Amino acid sequence: MNSIPAGVITPLVSLLGPGARPDAQVVKQQVEHQLAGGIAGLVVAGSTGEFGNLRLAERLDLLEHVVAAVDGRVPVWCTVGGMGTAEVIDAAVLAQRSGADALMVLQPLYMDVADAEILAHFRAVRERVDIPVVAYNIPLRTPRGLTVEAIGQLADEGVLAGIKDSSGDHTLGRQLVERTRDIEGFSAFAGGETTIDLVRTIGFDGCVPGTANILPEPAVHLFSGPRDEALDRIAVDICNLLGDMFYHPLRDASFQSQVVASLRVATSHVLGLELPASLPPLTRPDTQYIDSIIQIVTEAQSSWRDHVGIAEKV
Repeated sequence: MNSIPAGVITPLVSLLGPGARPDAQVVKQQVEHQLAGGIAGLVVAGSTGEFGNLRLAERLDLLEHVVAAVDGRVPVWCTVGGMGTAEVIDAAVLAQRSGADALMVLQPLYMDVADAEILAHFRAVRERVDIPVVAYNIPLRTPRGLTVEAIGQLADEGVLAGIKDSSGDHTLGRQLVERTRDIEGFSAFAGGETTIDLVRTIGFDGCVPGTANILPEPAVHLFSGPRDEALDRIAVDICNLLGDMFYHPLRDASFQSQVVASLRVATSHVLGLELPASLPPLTRPDTQYIDSIIQIVTEAQSSWRDHVGIAEKV
């Protein structure tokens, strides 16, 4: 199995029970929903999976449940990070032992490190594991973003097998793609929910959209499917609609909290599950918020089914 496949990689929302413990049946439902939608891989404990809210032991517990449910059908990546390189190495080694097929690795989360120190960080992590390492560029959550020069150097050395760029900067994205295009065994992935068709055009090998938790099919169509003008248009509309959920106001909540809340509500709804409790300190959605998110998701589901049915008949 290719641990770094092209296509849509879904960053799973963490639907956890009491004590932040995963439920095997819930995880199984999530996984089967994703595989039926045609996704190419899964990420455990990414930003939408509440990496910052889960302790290492909880992330590893969830990883083991996802790996068991997937049973080798698609690769499973695990996000690892920490305050310094030693903490990241510890997490990386344990994630490999817990069954991860690849690691999505953050730079140190507190120290503002220079490019030379970034190179040393990723080299040190790669030396301690036997599975591919994908750098995770998310400037909003780290002291600074990764540079094209640093990623290119690490790709040349074979330290990195890929990059997931969540900067939202498509000029940077194009530069990353161009710098690494001819490096064998290296793949570039983009974050984001509403520019899937754009990043495919830029030349990314895949994308990692949080809204694929809800309806994976439109995202898979936009990135991997054959071009169909009518279906492309409705898929874009649906991805935009689901992306707009993130901005739906939730009283006393930050934007990141709104993102997680909307994904928890929407994913639980499409899977027919009871909404799990929010992990502290994130705000628990109220009834009005839940109803509004469900209405948006219902509209998106209906629109996709109607247009896919028409496309299949034609």
